[in-house]
Amino acid sequence: MKSITPLLLNLLQMKTTHLRRNTLEAITKVRVLVEREFSTLRQREPRLLRQALNEAEAIAWQTGFPQLVFPSLAMEKARAVATWESRQRTMRQPTSRGTPGE
Repeated sequence: MKSITPLLLNLLQMKTTHLRRNTLEAITKVRVLVEREFSTLRQREPRLLRQALNEAEAIAWQTGFPQLVFPSLAMEKARAVATWESRQRTMRQPTSRGTPGE
């Protein structure tokens, strides 16, 4: 008579694999939505946006509930990068005033 333990372990592994696949699909969909929401930023600073989303995903996976944490964390990090990029762009723009002494 076979032990039931290997059968249970196999079933648990199948369910875990299925859950992980669903979670990965959900995170991928959210990434696409965030990238679409921040399309201008994606064009100007694709590496920074990608890095922010990667960081959000890494943190989300550490929580044990990545599908719940990732959407809000991804938006928060994308907004932070957008704010930073906007500030940088503003600072790089030449002023309309002349230089002192003109």
